[in-house]
Amino acid sequence: MIIFFQILPFLAIFLLLFLLKKKAVYYFIPINIYFDAIVGFFPENTSFGILRAIALGMIILPHPKFIQNRIAMLIYVILFYWFFLVFISSNVSYSFKVYLQVFFTMIFFPIGASLSKSGFDFKHYSYSMLLASVLLVLNFILSNLLGIGENPYGEDLIYSGNLQTTSLYIISYVFLGFPFVVKSLKDNKIFKNLYLLNIFSLVIILLMFGRRSPIAAILLGIGVLFLFYYRKNLKKIIGPAFIALVFVTILGSVFFDKILKTYSARETRFEQGNYESELRYIETQFIWLEYLGMEDPTESLFGKEIFNTIGNYANGMFGDRPIHVDFNRVLHGSGFVGLFLYLTLLVSFLVKCLQNIWRALKVNNLLNSTPFPSNLLTAYALLIFITMLFFSFSGGLSGVTFRSYIFFMLGFTLNVNLFSNNNESNQSSLSV
Repeated sequence: MIIFFQILPFLAIFLLLFLLKKKAVYYFIPINIYFDAIVGFFPENTSFGILRAIALGMIILPHPKFIQNRIAMLIYVILFYWFFLVFISSNVSYSFKVYLQVFFTMIFFPIGASLSKSGFDFKHYSYSMLLASVLLVLNFILSNLLGIGENPYGEDLIYSGNLQTTSLYIISYVFLGFPFVVKSLKDNKIFKNLYLLNIFSLVIILLMFGRRSPIAAILLGIGVLFLFYYRKNLKKIIGPAFIALVFVTILGSVFFDKILKTYSARETRFEQGNYESELRYIETQFIWLEYLGMEDPTESLFGKEIFNTIGNYANGMFGDRPIHVDFNRVLHGSGFVGLFLYLTLLVSFLVKCLQNIWRALKVNNLLNSTPFPSNLLTAYALLIFITMLFFSFSGGLSGVTFRSYIFFMLGFTLNVNLFSNNNESNQSSLSV
């Protein structure tokens, strides 16, 4: 039985590659969700991580991974530097395993950038997001029917299968893809309505499960979209927003008792939640004091035990608890050199986001090389960047599913030609 579930994604990938060729890459989102979910049904099996790496390798193989792009070049440097550090870890196999997870997130930036030049296919992106929403809903249905997984707030509450902590973050992005998906699927009302039904159902599921971070990211993302796009295009959102509010209210009232029970259970664990936040603060103190103290200059500069943090920081006082904050994890594993490179990457993302927003404003958001307004594309890039920072404090550095989406969409939105040929003069005058 397990062999069938191991072979199934590869059969799907071969079919996608045969039918769609390079466009098969858009379906990396449901492929990742499949691997996240299926491990919950076979917790004893460890081969799915290796199979995921092979599957992602197959689907990105036809695409250029090395492109002439300053941000992409910085990503190559970071990946090469971390790869070198893997071999001086005390547990090379574990460090390499996590390195592969990080690699297969960041390598999607140059792929997204290359697609921005060759033509981003919003249809296949939308089909991928629709399929991702279906798989996420099915995961919750099957997990609760079969009793797979657990809920930390009570045994009689909703289960999530293997989609816990960082695995749940992809729900935020499946939801926040709605500006592109709804328009791309407008001619197929069945698919469009199924997607909308799924994403609003997922919001209710998150409420029932008691996961605040992805809900907060959704609200944060909607706020960015409203501030930079929808506030000047209210007629595009008033109707859909009203329908969404009614739908969520109806669903919420149906499951109100379950939601209330979850948050009542959270209240009893409030002190533990504070304790976890305090641990992140204490973790940060210990790591930064150690590295700023320069007791071992080599470790402070180049780090130690890349991605192998359990028992290897703060003199092991945290036991089997890994480092949670991404910036602490980067500093611990790759020193101030690695942290400088990583922060430079984040600053590069932000600068490019702001440059594109400024350019879109200067040309009045009229024309670009996609079916979508420039200010929507630039707002979405900023949305992705801000939510990426938000999740960085929850330990998502090696979260393959949601981080690969982040880098893929940053690669596209930061490099897409925001101006049509008619606006080339404007573009050249604004280039940096």
